[in-house]
Amino acid sequence: MTPNYCPKCGNPMCNEEKSCPYCGHIFEDTNPIIEDTDTAIASTAIVAKKQKKLRPLFLVLTMIIILGGITTFVVLNLNNNLKKAKNYYISKDFDAFVEIEKKMSEEEKMDFAEYLEKDVEHIGNDYSNDTITYAETKEKMDTLMQFAQDLPINNYKSTTEKINALHSSQSSYKEAIKKERKGDYEDAILLYKQVIEEDSNYSDTQEKLITVKAKLVDDYTAKAIKNAQEEKYESALDYLETALFYVGSTSTSRKTLLALQEEYTQKKEEQSRKKALLTKKKEIKTSNINAQFKNAKITSEIYPDDTSGFYMYYKSKDTSEVYLDIQFKLKNSSSTSIELEKLISDITVLYDGKEKVISYGSMYSSGSSIDTVERWSTLSAGKEVTFHFLIILPTKLSESDAPLEVEFYLDGERQILVYR
Repeated sequence: MTPNYCPKCGNPMCNEEKSCPYCGHIFEDTNPIIEDTDTAIASTAIVAKKQKKLRPLFLVLTMIIILGGITTFVVLNLNNNLKKAKNYYISKDFDAFVEIEKKMSEEEKMDFAEYLEKDVEHIGNDYSNDTITYAETKEKMDTLMQFAQDLPINNYKSTTEKINALHSSQSSYKEAIKKERKGDYEDAILLYKQVIEEDSNYSDTQEKLITVKAKLVDDYTAKAIKNAQEEKYESALDYLETALFYVGSTSTSRKTLLALQEEYTQKKEEQSRKKALLTKKKEIKTSNINAQFKNAKITSEIYPDDTSGFYMYYKSKDTSEVYLDIQFKLKNSSSTSIELEKLISDITVLYDGKEKVISYGSMYSSGSSIDTVERWSTLSAGKEVTFHFLIILPTKLSESDAPLEVEFYLDGERQILVYR
């Protein structure tokens, strides 16, 4: 009996078979079996040749699948470590994070650091937008740095500085409002000036500064006027100076303040001059001396206090010169000796309204003696003398009726003598 063969794989089989028992090929026609031996052998060779060609391709595909599987496993495993690290950070499970960090590669750690940098930016934006409080912000930043450990978070420092600056600005704004309500306008202004442009309160702050400055100017102007009415011109001018500091350079009220300043300055000078004028028996007290103005006269001879018996006096040797002798009863009220030469300072002589360059000196008398004040001349504590302040004038000035005025300081106290 001639054997039958499968047309696909070429293996021998029976005629009654509906499908090949070797390759599983299903016969569709009524006579699929190849009865010819040569044909079957040829078919088998063709199939074998095809299988030989397909075998390398199969091996390549197999290797690709294996490598792809390994790569997928590695990638999934790496992503799994990073994902776990992120989840532990979100849940604040630091102990679990420490364990997973040990398994993370350097690349994973850098990816985690980049993830933290993005969260730093988010935290900063949330605080800027008032979606979280400063306490919550600080807690989030502290937690972030705990997980960062030694990883470089490049934007942490700059973001923290911005957060702190904004927090300080917001605190200043709130405190300024309290100060303004209490009427502490200067403190309020200082605090409002600390509000930064990044603060959402900045625009409102600029408006409040204008309002508060106006209130402050009004307040100080009122105080200046009140002090001037009480003839306290020094205090009045101080208040005006402060008001001018806060008023705008183009403000209409600035002109009013400057006019008041000029008026009060003039009145202060008049008041000071009146106080400085030497009148008969005027008392002058400082920390060192008690003095009383005796008189002033133009003379060429200076006499001691006691001329009842033998005495000595001083007379000008130059007939073209005379002295304006300004006399004080002077007592050292301090506990130490004072230098007589340093009692007089800052001398100005006006003759006929014009300043004159003059020479001067001083002498002191006790009893029947009179002495010139030298650099070494002192007055002991508790001692009393007649002090002669001598201004040397040309003789022709003494013969004139033109106004003669002397301004000087006696132990730091301003004095004005209007001789004529």
